[in-house]
Amino acid sequence: MRDSRIENKLNQYKIEYDYVYESKLDEIEISDTARDNIRPNLPFNREVIRGYRTAIENSENGYQAAMAAVVLHIAPSGPKGFGIVDGMQRLAAAQGCGVDTVDAYVLQTDNENVITSLQRTLNTLNGWRTSETERVEQGLHLIQNNGYDPSDAERELSLKKGVLTTEVRKRIITDVLEDNGSTPPDTKDKIRLSGLLLDRVEVMVAANDLRNDANLGATAYEELVRAVLSEGSDAEQLRVIAEYREYYKSRIEETRGGRVSLPGKRLRKTYADSLKLGRDIGKVESPACLTQEELLSHIKGLESVIKTVTDYVKFLRTHVK
Repeated sequence: MRDSRIENKLNQYKIEYDYVYESKLDEIEISDTARDNIRPNLPFNREVIRGYRTAIENSENGYQAAMAAVVLHIAPSGPKGFGIVDGMQRLAAAQGCGVDTVDAYVLQTDNENVITSLQRTLNTLNGWRTSETERVEQGLHLIQNNGYDPSDAERELSLKKGVLTTEVRKRIITDVLEDNGSTPPDTKDKIRLSGLLLDRVEVMVAANDLRNDANLGATAYEELVRAVLSEGSDAEQLRVIAEYREYYKSRIEETRGGRVSLPGKRLRKTYADSLKLGRDIGKVESPACLTQEELLSHIKGLESVIKTVTDYVKFLRTHVK
């Protein structure tokens, strides 16, 4: 049956079409390219096909009243006369019911960009609706291969404003890091932080490499990036990264991939440790009353406090100009 939503979309694209009754199924090809464009990386949905079949079988007027017409394009170079633009599930349902013809909108264009664009957008109208993840992938393809503006692609695919702009930037950051041999972050927050340095690729790569080597969490990585951004030149920013790398050197070796704490967190923990140590020592009348094990524990605790404070003082001095 005719579908005003499909017709409105085709009119919006200013595409001429014919409405053809009873197009033969054996003249319609579903190529791998069309399948990937219409449903990226996903097979046919059996539940959707079953729903169409039930509608066809229960309809007094057969398939014509049960489902919207499919959308085809003329494929003069293919093995069959027509290629599919929209309606793969409907074709499968019709075939499963023993129907050998379907009604179809036949596009009067051989423009590959137009055909691909429609294959990627008409799924928002009928049948098995695309997920947001699929629509984002569709949108990225339209931007990269069909020259769409992100806002236009978002509107065509019913995506929230800014989703594709953010995703495009994320892909750019990831690609730049990979091209420079640096493993990209695995979370949106860390990718965003790397992106703050995108205009200085060498600096961004150096900061991301340190994040990887020290396995910095989002908060620690943000501290690093903010410190880098406080400097104006590439040389000064790289110097800050080198200072942080030196500060984290022993921690990188100790943790061997474990999460690294912020310098401030270490100092705050040291303060708490020193208070606990003081309370423990205060419980005895004299160090002589402590067992050897307790003495060694206190010595180790004091040495740890001294080392952390000394390291932090050195770290702070490097930022005094």
